[in-house]
Amino acid sequence: MPSPHRGPHAALGALSLPEEPLDAGELLKLVSALENDQSFRTWQDRYIPNWRALRWRTEPVQIAGISEKLEYRSPAIASNVDRYRNRERAAKIRILVAAKDEDQHSVSAAQAVENFAYALYEDFRRQGDADDRAIDYQVADGLGPRNIAWADNVLDKLFAKTQQIDDIKERVTAVFKSGFDGNPFKLRVPDPQVLYWDKDMSLVAEVGLVRISTLRAAYEEGLSPGELHDFNEIVSDVEESHRRLRPHHEGHEQHDRTVQFYHVETNGWVYEAILNKAQKPNPQPLILRRHPNPIGRPRYAFAAGHKTSGRDPWKSHRPLVADLYPIVQLLNITRTLLMTGGLQTGRPMYQEVAVGAAADDFMTILSKPADTRNVVSIDTSKGDFLPKPRKGHRWEPVPIPDTSILEKADIRLEADLANYGFPAILSPDAAIDATSGYDRSRQMEGAQDFLEPPLANNAEAWKELFLMCFDAIKEMGVPVTIRTLLRAQGEDSRIQDVVTIRPEDIDDVHLEVRFESIPATVQFAMDEAARRDVEGGWMSRSRYMGTKYDDPEREAEQIALDDMRLAGQQMAKDAAISFIQVMIPQDMQQVAQELGVTLPVGGQAGNGQNPERPPEGAAPGVGSPLVPPLQGQPGEAVPQGTPATGGGSVGVS
Repeated sequence: MPSPHRGPHAALGALSLPEEPLDAGELLKLVSALENDQSFRTWQDRYIPNWRALRWRTEPVQIAGISEKLEYRSPAIASNVDRYRNRERAAKIRILVAAKDEDQHSVSAAQAVENFAYALYEDFRRQGDADDRAIDYQVADGLGPRNIAWADNVLDKLFAKTQQIDDIKERVTAVFKSGFDGNPFKLRVPDPQVLYWDKDMSLVAEVGLVRISTLRAAYEEGLSPGELHDFNEIVSDVEESHRRLRPHHEGHEQHDRTVQFYHVETNGWVYEAILNKAQKPNPQPLILRRHPNPIGRPRYAFAAGHKTSGRDPWKSHRPLVADLYPIVQLLNITRTLLMTGGLQTGRPMYQEVAVGAAADDFMTILSKPADTRNVVSIDTSKGDFLPKPRKGHRWEPVPIPDTSILEKADIRLEADLANYGFPAILSPDAAIDATSGYDRSRQMEGAQDFLEPPLANNAEAWKELFLMCFDAIKEMGVPVTIRTLLRAQGEDSRIQDVVTIRPEDIDDVHLEVRFESIPATVQFAMDEAARRDVEGGWMSRSRYMGTKYDDPEREAEQIALDDMRLAGQQMAKDAAISFIQVMIPQDMQQVAQELGVTLPVGGQAGNGQNPERPPEGAAPGVGSPLVPPLQGQPGEAVPQGTPATGGGSVGVS
């Protein structure tokens, strides 16, 4: 098991991480230092709320004289987020685990681990919408955080008797003697707005409000008598405050009451604690659960929208739609003015300006938050007048632009929206020709420029999550039995197999993860070009099959089986027809004998050469044509029914 982390804590300056495990006071002190960091405060209190208000169209335009009901709020950000998220969600994951040598046992173990990684991924996606939320946060907020934790059924067994575990390996091997049955992990995705981390990622904390009813269900049974007393003291204070503030809701259910909750992970330990900040005079935190961290690092993987060299969170993790937020903010202003005739209200606007400072222009004023504009609007028809400015300030009229200027500004903003939003070449309604090499190259360049960076960040995060799961299994020393799909070459991927992954199977694993998102038109054109190369002899069939299918060997076997099946069906059909042709005359003779009927010569009634004999029996000339047909020379074709010229005929010996 990894040794407890005792090194300096880089992001906390002069502070260092005390020897672990931490007590409640030490834990709160470390987390508070991160909470009070100005970079996190700016990101979580200013940028993220503003971005989300613009996305969900809850940000008011707040122009004096215009009702909020008449404000224009663009849906452009939500639409662009949906398009990016859907394209990332539809990307196909590729996982490769390379064997450490050519030994058959190593190859088989690597294939089993690869199948296991696919099974983990599919199970995490089935557990809920966690991964979808991570992609959504990545696109809109700039950071998609993912966290690996023990599954609920594993937690229930591990912490059934106590919430404080000092040796996690000993506890796991005691509870799960025969190993884990199924996926022992679950995927968590915290909101970036409650997330804090050290610069060297040796400490990650989540801080937010959690319902008391949820805490009781999760922790109450495993608490010791002393811990239970402290827990009830904290939550009872919250409930008393709730009753005091809401005296008319005595019967209100407890799930509305919340308490501050901390989930903290370091290199050595995992902590979960609560704190009632309203507790007077000195609120005391309580650690509800604590156990060693088996993998030696916080179990988090961050996927940025765009990675940059910035140091602050909102600079280092840029949303994919970051450029749209200021554009939409200005667009909401111009559209509101244009759609409501807001410039013709007859209410001149004045701004309070410091003496010696320059006045802001109209668009700058409107782009500021309402509480920082220092602008008043007066109605001269009602005799309104300007109040006295503050000391050292003066009133300046706000220069309102002409409507034509607003219209031009609106057109420019609309163009910026198209230029900086989801690339038009990747849109479903893009006018392209699938057979055009130029259009295909444009789509591929668009996919590489706009989709490849976030997909690469997601692949890096998922690789780290898989490695965390592998490390936990190795450190615990217990096997995992899980149902997987057969993905080895030549196997049928439609068949499930139960495999057991042992700790030694994942020793020295070389893992690669990538996501692929190729536009459908480009894929069609690539397939068409590859087929022409195969037909022309410039590409082997096996290479083409390898680029088109996950398991080319299995697909080639299926094609061969289908060909043999079709050939067998055709042979059976031909044999049946031949059998019928042979058996029909014999059957006719047998039936004729049974009925006492004489069949015509040749076994059939008229075959194109011998005319049908009359029913009354054979007689010379009966049924023959009045004019005998012309007889041809040997090898000469004569049309059937051609009469002899002049009554003559030509004999054939």
